[in-house]
Amino acid sequence: MLEVIDLPKVELQAKKEAVVVSSVQGCVDAKNSVACVKQLISKYSKKYGVDKKLALDIAACESSFRANVYGDGGRAFGTFQFHRPTFEAFAQKMGEKLDYFNNEDNIKLAMWALANDKESHWSCYEKVAMN
Repeated sequence: MLEVIDLPKVELQAKKEAVVVSSVQGCVDAKNSVACVKQLISKYSKKYGVDKKLALDIAACESSFRANVYGDGGRAFGTFQFHRPTFEAFAQKMGEKLDYFNNEDNIKLAMWALANDKESHWSCYEKVAMN
């Protein structure tokens, strides 16, 4: 039998959000959370045979695992801080139509790029690869 507890609205919302973040499967409800970003990096690093620790270190350096962040004077966007022309060129080489503002596409393309010797795209690569 379930016990009914009368929680204040704010506390109840916080509990719901904690459950969503901790049980993310497809990253639907918390797709831009740090937990989801790390899960997606794990998924795509495995798919493309990329060293997961290296990928996580690059993402930490580039964006601190933040999905909707601009950098490089507004020219770069996302977890892996792609410049739009680079994103579009890599997506074309990859052979997929990807959305520049979609975090999963950003991560997927970054893993593809790392697997295809394009690591020099990230200034953070040299910083973390040498450690």
